Amino acid sequence: MNRHFWTIGCAAATMLLAACSTGPNTDSTSAFETELSCDPMDAQGEGMCEMYMGLAWDGSNCIGISGCSCVGADCDELYDSPDECQADHAQCSSGPSCDPMDAQGEGMCALYMGLAWDGSSCIGISGCSCVGADCDELYDSPDECQADHADC
Repeated sequence: MNRHFWTIGCAAATMLLAACSTGPNTDSTSAFETELSCDPMDAQGEGMCEMYMGLAWDGSNCIGISGCSCVGADCDELYDSPDECQADHAQCSSGPSCDPMDAQGEGMCALYMGLAWDGSSCIGISGCSCVGADCDELYDSPDECQADHADC
């Protein structure tokens, strides 16, 4: 690597990073790596302005932050895109969604296949076959279905 180029790049990056070395990174962690957490970010918009500052993780969703200024320890960590925020918190799934399951019984048969969440309650699915992306996730018991959607 051209040492002159590295020094110039390091000087420019110093504006963004607290520290920068003059050689290749031999540390086992990158300056850009951070430990991701499922805990809510400490970042809130303050003031009556409508300036959009970015997205913060609230413990279950990525939410937009706006105001006159950002207050909190994580204001420098706000996300620019929903995709980036959601990808970083994909492991933080809080369980089944409250959205209706994509599973419907098809045909005139009376074969009972299981229970699906329809967005407001657990309903039985029957027919000759199940059609939809969630057919392999049907519930066997009403108690299990209701427990998974108790917060909906």
